[in-house]
Amino acid sequence: MRIAFGFLLLIASAFGQGISIFPPPTDSGGDPEPPPVEEYVKAISTVTSVSIPLSEHGLSKAVIVLVFDENGAVVEPGDILINGGNDVSVTFAIPQTGNIVVRTFGEVYSGSSFTNQTSVAIDATNHQISKIVAVQCRDSDGYVVQTGDIDLTPSFASVSKPTPDVLIHFAVQQSGVCTIFGE
Repeated sequence: MRIAFGFLLLIASAFGQGISIFPPPTDSGGDPEPPPVEEYVKAISTVTSVSIPLSEHGLSKAVIVLVFDENGAVVEPGDILINGGNDVSVTFAIPQTGNIVVRTFGEVYSGSSFTNQTSVAIDATNHQISKIVAVQCRDSDGYVVQTGDIDLTPSFASVSKPTPDVLIHFAVQQSGVCTIFGE
């Protein structure tokens, strides 16, 4: 499966698009169960930069950051910085009003670091997440980087659950780390 999306790939999307690779889990009544999500929402009004420290959002696992305007439309910020202590900084080219959502999911895999690569492969036997929800890559300074296509190829290395190999492409060489979020 080949999917292109911009700086963040959301498969079971926070934007309500509901794209998924594998069928969602169901409860005993057959209704889909939502993925285990923890999030913090910060309202913003006419700002060009915002800092949200770990002490404010309280999410100790790896996080993704989403930005929405006052009408709920997705906003692409100028930069998103997530430092090693999980403090978040977001900057905009022009003043923005809306919400910044800091989110994490039930399963998180932070891959090995990579240097000067135009693509990064994360083997299913390493991440072991069968239902991938999001993929995010950061450079060596902690800034979220724009990805190109992301390839998900089913791998049956584990008989108990099919798990996709992940191949992430970049338009230019990047150094950093990619994180896979799953349910």
